[in-house]
Amino acid sequence: MATPIDTATGRIAGESFFEDDQPEAPRVADPLRGDDVKWLMAHAQGRRVMWRYLSTCGVFRETFSSDPLRMARGEGRRSVGLELMADIMAHSPASYSKMMEEASKADLD
Repeated sequence: MATPIDTATGRIAGESFFEDDQPEAPRVADPLRGDDVKWLMAHAQGRRVMWRYLSTCGVFRETFSSDPLRMARGEGRRSVGLELMADIMAHSPASYSKMMEEASKADLD
């Protein structure tokens, strides 16, 4: 039986051009992850550390650059920061607003 070819792209039908188009493997649930995030965000020191990581990762700024390598590096860092933020929002959302207030207050001082 002949393999069907997509006439628009010239590739095998259903074949992805980019590896990233493939669905990600499901994440294995870490039962301690939520507890760890809650513990970290329950302390002012933990919220300061997390704020520094989110800021360093560039979560709150655009990563566009005309240099593709610089942009790829920025997007990689931002991806890590977004994962950290997703953990906060999933396990301790109230502490996110508290962290923002504390960071804002620290900037004003």
